[in-house]
Amino acid sequence: MNRTLALLFVTAVIAAIIGVVLLGSGSDDDSAGSGASGQASKLPGATATDAATTLDYLEAGGAQLLLMHMAALELGSDPSSDDCNAAAERLNREVSPEEIVGLSAGVNDAPLQAALLRERDQLAQVLAHCLSENPGAAARLEQVVQALAAATDLIDDRVDQLEDVRG
Repeated sequence: MNRTLALLFVTAVIAAIIGVVLLGSGSDDDSAGSGASGQASKLPGATATDAATTLDYLEAGGAQLLLMHMAALELGSDPSSDDCNAAAERLNREVSPEEIVGLSAGVNDAPLQAALLRERDQLAQVLAHCLSENPGAAARLEQVVQALAAATDLIDDRVDQLEDVRG
């Protein structure tokens, strides 16, 4: 049952990603960098107003995006299948993949929005590889976990940058 819920979540997230790409809601802007920590210097600047608007949104209406981010942080370092099952169950219970798409679209800051979309994609890949019974998927897990960790680092860098600008 847990594996089924996790796979349903992963399938729904992947479908949502495809929908965002097809509808053009995702950012084509690569200004968010490659997702490695320390990339903040490569991120574009933000005005105090934009920073405040974005951070206020994440603290209120977009707070469920932080649930996704917390799950991604938890899985960003050698996750077990139990860790992946727990994360998938929590995400299924607290925020649907459709909500993640809508909430991401509400992020005012384009680099952060792109980073959140990238994180959602990487999280779905980690869950798919972690929960797969295919030995090839398990062998590639470390690689997708590293990509997820890079995505979470980029989000943390951008949020820190926005907090500095907001003051």
